[in-house]
Amino acid sequence: MQVLLLALATFLSTILGGLFALRFKDKLHMIMSFTAGVLIAVCFFEILPEIFSLTFENKLDITPALIAVVFGFLLIHILEKLAIIHTAHEDEYATHKHPTVGLIGASGLSFHSFLEYAAIARIS
Repeated sequence: MQVLLLALATFLSTILGGLFALRFKDKLHMIMSFTAGVLIAVCFFEILPEIFSLTFENKLDITPALIAVVFGFLLIHILEKLAIIHTAHEDEYATHKHPTVGLIGASGLSFHSFLEYAAIARIS
């Protein structure tokens, strides 16, 4: 029963987040900036300290973990630069679409989910 309630809460929070974004479409750039800041803060204040403590507790070398963080950042940066045709002056261009952005976003989310579930399966 608890699993169903958590799944329902996840579903509802996703729907409410989408409705929030649609409602405040004119302020979407500010909302995206805020969420990017939250993600970066979570990385620096939660995940990296956890990496440090786990490696030191288990007497492991931290170098591979930090290299993985850097390569992960670079990979995302490169994929983003490849997917985006131009980054500013949207109003100067004729009406157009960015079909690769959606495809790359969906692929990235799928890959992320795969890795997440693989980690959960390994722990279980």
